[in-house]
Amino acid sequence: MNYKDLLEIVKQFLKVSGLPVTVFCRRVRCAPSTYYRWRRQETRISFNLARRIRIFLGDCIEAAMDIYA
Repeated sequence: MNYKDLLEIVKQFLKVSGLPVTVFCRRVRCAPSTYYRWRRQETRISFNLARRIRIFLGDCIEAAMDIYA
């Protein structure tokens, strides 16, 4: 998965979940300004941030699976 795919997944996740960007950023330990610059493709995110985002999304999916199981 490349960073562009990850960005689309994050945008969809935020839209569907209704989670505010500020809360998402706090959970993945990035500044909201970094998220918005990444969204506008003005910057690239680090490998470590991409990893934290993937882990966070995986945890959310796992929690949702537990709720609906």
